[in-house]
Amino acid sequence: MCHAKPGDKVTEGRPLLTLYADEPSRFARALEALDGAIDVQPDASGVDLQPLILDRIG
Repeated sequence: MCHAKPGDKVTEGRPLLTLYADEPSRFARALEALDGAIDVQPDASGVDLQPLILDRIG
């Protein structure tokens, strides 16, 4: 669950997302998939924002 969208102003300590898994073993794999996916910038005025959902599968 995303708590902040690209371009949102965030403050220290505010959660950016919450991960849920039906099996504890899947949590580590989800964290690996998210590694490097979040980039926090001091000023987002020059950032090219992409849509939150890029495509639907199925």
